[in-house]
Amino acid sequence: MAIMYYERNYFIQTRDCDQYDNFKPSTILDYFSDIASFHADMIGVGYKPTYEMGCYWVVLFQEFEILDNNVKPNDEIILSTWPSAHYKLEYERDFLITDINRNPIIKGRSNWVL
Repeated sequence: MAIMYYERNYFIQTRDCDQYDNFKPSTILDYFSDIASFHADMIGVGYKPTYEMGCYWVVLFQEFEILDNNVKPNDEIILSTWPSAHYKLEYERDFLITDINRNPIIKGRSNWVL
C-alpha cells in the first residue's frame, strides 16, 4: 500500500538564506522538489518508472505562502507533502514546512502533469 503522506526533517543551511537570514524563494522551491521526488519514488511514480513508460513529470506551477519567518540557519524544520487532487493526467501536491514544534512556517502547492 502506498504511503500518501511523507515528511522529512531538514536543517536549514546558511546557503538556504539571504543576507537577512530569511529563506530564499529558490530554496523553498528546491525543498518542495526534493521531497516530491523522494515521495514519488516511494509510491512508485518516480523518475525511473515514468521514464520506462516513456513519460516525464512536468511542473506546471508552484506557489507558496510564508506564514512565519522566524527560522534561521541551523534550525531544524519538518517538511511534509501529500497529493491533494488529480484531473486526468494533472496532479496537485501540497507542502507544509513547520518548525520542530510543528508550528507552520510555509505552506505551498504545486501542479504536475504526466
